[in-house]
Amino acid sequence: LLISYNVNSYEFSDHFSDAGLYRPRFISIPISELDTSFSEVTQEFRLPSKISISRTYPNPFNPRINLELDIVDRGVLDISIYDVNGRFISKVHKGLINPGYYHFYWDGKDDITRYTSSGIYFIKASINHSSTSKKVLYLK
Repeated sequence: LLISYNVNSYEFSDHFSDAGLYRPRFISIPISELDTSFSEVTQEFRLPSKISISRTYPNPFNPRINLELDIVDRGVLDISIYDVNGRFISKVHKGLINPGYYHFYWDGKDDITRYTSSGIYFIKASINHSSTSKKVLYLK
C-alpha cells in the first residue's frame, strides 16, 4: 500500500528489491468516497496496576533505610535489593498485599544476614506486572 499525503501529487517510489517478484497496481480513491464514519467505543479498559516508592529515607543511610510505598491494587508485592552490577542482594518482602500505604525497611544486609559494603544499591518494587525502582546510597 502506497499513500500520497500531498494533494494532487502523483509521484510514488517503490522500495522493491526485485521488480520481477512484484507487480504493483495503483488505484486512486477520492477522499469523498472514503468511509470516515466511526462508532462510540463502549468497552472499558482497566489501567495497569501502579506502584510507587514515595519515600526512601535517610538517603544516604547507615545501617537501615525506610521505604514508603503506595499500592493501588491487590497483588503479590515483591521488594528486592540489587547492587550496581544488577546482582540480587536481598529480598525485603514478598507476599500478597491489599491497596494502601505501606512502610518497609532494609537493614543493609544480604540474604544470609551479612552486612553489605558501602555503595549504591537499587530498591525494586513490583506488583501485578508494574514495577519501580529507587537508587540509594549505603555509607559506613
